[in-house]
Amino acid sequence: RRSISCPTCASAGFQNPDLIAEWHPEKNGNTTPYDFSANSQKQAWFICSSCGSEYMARIAARVKRKNNKLTPKELPVEKIYEIKDKKIRNRLGM
Repeated sequence: RRSISCPTCASAGFQNPDLIAEWHPEKNGNTTPYDFSANSQKQAWFICSSCGSEYMARIAARVKRKNNKLTPKELPVEKIYEIKDKKIRNRLGM
């Protein structure tokens, strides 16, 4: 298996895009799944897309569950992308 050196390609958000739909937009602060490696042992907050329950889980464990049948409800997915875009612009000095 090849190592991924690009931080975005190695991120939890890139490795499992379905994760974005359940990422808790408030309890995780300004972080997104793109801020963590896919094998991160850190815990994060998630919202179940089926029942709306909030729970914590290890990011690596959630990335491994790639076959989730997630259907985003009314989660602000656009906000997550907006935060990521803002961070990239800040890193580029824009």
